[in-house]
Amino acid sequence: MASQGSSSAPPRDVYACEVSEDWDPIALRATLPRGLTPSLKVKKGDNVWAYHTNQSYSYIHLPTGDTHLRGWVPLRILKKGAIRVEDLPIELPA
Repeated sequence: MASQGSSSAPPRDVYACEVSEDWDPIALRATLPRGLTPSLKVKKGDNVWAYHTNQSYSYIHLPTGDTHLRGWVPLRILKKGAIRVEDLPIELPA
């Protein structure tokens, strides 16, 4: 059986989302609620993975080449898509 990591935290849902509008926290002088850092600049049409939600914000991963940018954005700018499906740890016969 494949390991999901050493954390004892329960699995959480991860959603594929599309960004519905540009959001630049510096240009908008947006401040995040206490304890939420960093904010992340996103553009309309970006496809992201949404992991956590907290106080009307979501922690997202924005794929960029071989890496991901990570940060908090407002939930209102995300169009929630399909839940992320984890790969099976084994292959099933056809």
